[in-house]
Amino acid sequence: MSVFTCFTHEGVKYLFGGTKTVHRIARVDYLMDDIKNTPNITPLAFDMFECFSKNADKLIPLAESYCMVGEYMDGKHLIPLSQDQSPYIQWFGLIDRSNPETVHSITHSLKMLSDVGL
Repeated sequence: MSVFTCFTHEGVKYLFGGTKTVHRIARVDYLMDDIKNTPNITPLAFDMFECFSKNADKLIPLAESYCMVGEYMDGKHLIPLSQDQSPYIQWFGLIDRSNPETVHSITHSLKMLSDVGL
């Protein structure tokens, strides 16, 4: 499982996220540079940040308002990948940070994700 969200501190935008057990913070403008220089990051967490970075232009606006939840699809678990397919994150949940008790239904979250091309 992958979880990501953004926040701003002293004018700098950060991404907080990772796996169920490994979370890291990186500056959005230097996302992969920061992650590459993070000590003790697991290969799985690194791969998830890399997947996020590939669609950062679509994901960052959502992550500024929502805590995003998805499943890392690497072909090593229940769902295989085709030979020409790269690992990716299948997003399925958006939790509104302004009202965390409000969890959108999966269908509503999937529609919002689809509307931005994810």
